[in-house]
Order: sequence, then structure tokens, then C-alpha cells
Amino acid sequence: MKNINFHIDDYGIFPSTDKYILSLIKLNKINSISIICNTKFSSYLITKLKKLINKKKISISCHINLTDFQVKKFRFNFINLLFYSIFPNREISKIIHKLVLDQINFFTKKIPIKNNTIYVDGHRHIHILPGVQIEIIKILKKKKIKYKFRNSNEKFFLYLMIN
Repeated sequence: MKNINFHIDDYGIFPSTDKYILSLIKLNKINSISIICNTKFSSYLITKLKKLINKKKISISCHINLTDFQVKKFRFNFINLLFYSIFPNREISKIIHKLVLDQINFFTKKIPIKNNTIYVDGHRHIHILPGVQIEIIKILKKKKIKYKFRNSNEKFFLYLMIN
């Protein structure tokens, strides 16, 4: 029989969601979570999460967000990030770099990193876009942190139709 792992995104969006995710961890129902590191609630239950991480074998990934919640002045969407990936723009790349750097800094300060490796995914799957992924890689290489990106198996055009 195959071993099935369960992953939950979006820890850090709302305290009620975080509490529910913590309860699932306590019940051994999930194997991994990803944390959004730029909402006003990102730090709210982080201490409780860190205690559970030490007790349970939970993988934690950094959930890069450029599209929702606290991202106000420079809010992107998947389509314009795709556009900037095809037609790079130095100013936009700097903005993306700064937004990603802030989130990676938050993550590395708050979450213990195993084997000097960060697992990275993105809210609305933005981490797969070259313009975003390049900035993530630049930052992690400069910090001398190894990385692994989560691959998405969803159909690309289905995603575009529902968003």
C-alpha cells in the first residue's frame, strides 16, 4: 500500500485557520504545511507551531505570496507575473525581489531549517513562474541556503479558467 502524505497551505492567513491546522497536526492528520509569511497574522500562532514541529515530524515550507493579503501597493496576479516572466522589467524584478526577500527573512528567523534547506511553494502557484523563481533562487543562493520547489500537478489552463 502506498504512503499518502497530506499537505496544507496558507498557515498564517487567519488565526481561526491556524488553530484548525494546529489541531490537525496534533491529531497526526497532516504531514506538511506551508506558511504565508507576509500577513498580519503570520506571527500570531508561530510559537505554538514551533512547539508542535519539535514534537511531530511535520515538514514546513515557505509559501511565497505576491498576490493577496498584506501585499497592497504592489499586488500582482498570476497573469501579470506571467507577463513579467516573458517580458522582464528591471523595476518589477526589484519589487518582486524585495517582497520575496522579506518573506524569506521572516521564514528563516521564525522556523528552524532542517539540513540548511528551504522548501518553497507559492500562493496561487507563483513560484513556478520564471520571473519569481529567479528572484527566489538569487536570494537563497546569496544566503547560502539550499532549496527545493514544490511542483504542481494541476492543469495550467484549468487554473486560468477558474481564476
